[in-house]
Amino acid sequence: MIRLDPITLAHAAAVQTLASHRLIAATSNVPHPYPSDGAASWIRYTIAQREQGHELNFAMIEIASDTLVGVCGVLNIEGRPRRGELGYWVGVPYWGRGYASAAARHLVRHVFLEQGLDQLYSSCLVRNPASRRVLEKTGFRHVGYGTHPNSKWGPQDRFALFELTREEWLHESHEDNSTPRQNDRTTEQRSDETTTQEERV
Repeated sequence: MIRLDPITLAHAAAVQTLASHRLIAATSNVPHPYPSDGAASWIRYTIAQREQGHELNFAMIEIASDTLVGVCGVLNIEGRPRRGELGYWVGVPYWGRGYASAAARHLVRHVFLEQGLDQLYSSCLVRNPASRRVLEKTGFRHVGYGTHPNSKWGPQDRFALFELTREEWLHESHEDNSTPRQNDRTTEQRSDETTTQEERV
C-alpha cells in the first residue's frame, strides 16, 4: 500500500501542494494559508532536528504510483526513557484509502524496533473521531483530555490524549502488527486523516 521514506527536499513540491489545502490545517498544526516556501522551510528544519536526534519525519509514498500522499513522524524526542510525539496528515485527494492507519503502524514498528524509543504519545481533536480510531487501532491507549500548547489552538479546542509504550505494543501487536485491518478504508474519512502533526514554517 505505502512505504515511508525519510523526508528530503526532493519531497518539497508535493508537500507544498498537499499542505496548502485548508482542510489539512483544520485538524493539524499546519498553518493556513500555507506560506509559499512552507514545505522547503519545514523540511530544512526537520532534517536539522533529525540530525540532532529530536525528530523523525517521513514521506508517505503510495507504492503503486510512487506518489507522495502525506507526511508522518515522531517529534519532540527526548528524555530517559526515550519518548516522542506521533503525528501525521494525509493529503485530501488520498483520504479514505487507509493510508493513515498503514503509516501509523509502520511508524510505530520502526521507532520501537529500530530507533529504540520507549514511549509514544499523540493527540487529536475531539471533533476528529476517525483520527481517534486510527490511534486506537494502532494500539494507543486513551489517557484523558486536554488542550494543545500550539498557539493555533484555544481553550475551546479540546484534545483527546493517547499514549503507547513499547512493552504494550510488543504484548498486544507483535504477532499481527503488519496484518492489514479490514476497516481502515471505511473509518478514515474527510478531515479525519490528520493528528496534530506539527510544521514549523
